Amino acid sequence: MSEHPGDSATNRFRAFWAGVLAFVSFGAVLWIGLKAAGPKEAIEPGWAQRAEERSQNVADVLAAQAEVLSPDAVEKAMAPTLAALKAKKPGKTDQVVPGSPTFMKQSQAAQEAEKQPAEEKPAAEKPAEPKAEAPEAK
Repeated sequence: MSEHPGDSATNRFRAFWAGVLAFVSFGAVLWIGLKAAGPKEAIEPGWAQRAEERSQNVADVLAAQAEVLSPDAVEKAMAPTLAALKAKKPGKTDQVVPGSPTFMKQSQAAQEAEKQPAEEKPAAEKPAEPKAEAPEAK
């Protein structure tokens, strides 16, 4: 490395502490600003009452959900559903699974179609523009 006339141990020491001072002063100014502009009370009035209401609402919702969808109802519905699925014969779908041989064939065909020059199609005729009506003289 080349020697620089402004590079010395004292200049590095001063630069380091100037950086630390700038970092800490930014934090101090931010803290003072947040304290001045922030809410005066840390706890909002009525928070305990709202917390009780929220916990009661959660308990009510969980009870209603358990009532509507009980484990017994799930067990009862599972047997007929499985029987219906077993009775259903597998069929062919139009959905192609990515990575399957059909998918690979279709993608290869699409790439080949892009490579082939497109046949020239006759230019579409422009639709006749409506004639503007002449203003009536009064």
